[in-house]
Amino acid sequence: MSGESGPLIFDGLIVAKWAPEVFRDMRRGGLTGANCTCCVWEGFTDTMRNIAAWNGWFRDCP
Repeated sequence: MSGESGPLIFDGLIVAKWAPEVFRDMRRGGLTGANCTCCVWEGFTDTMRNIAAWNGWFRDCP
C-alpha cells in the first residue's frame, strides 16, 4: 500500500472459502484491508492446516 493516498477500505469480518482468487478479487474491488476468519468450527488439526495455508498465501500473494 505504500505510495497510495486514497482512503482505506476495510472489511471488519469476512468468512469465506479463502483462495488466491478471492484475494485478487478483493484487491480489484478496492479493498485495502480485511479481518479474515480462518476457522470457525474446525478442530485443532484442521485449524492448524488453515493457518499453514494462510502462511503460504501471505508469502505468495502480494
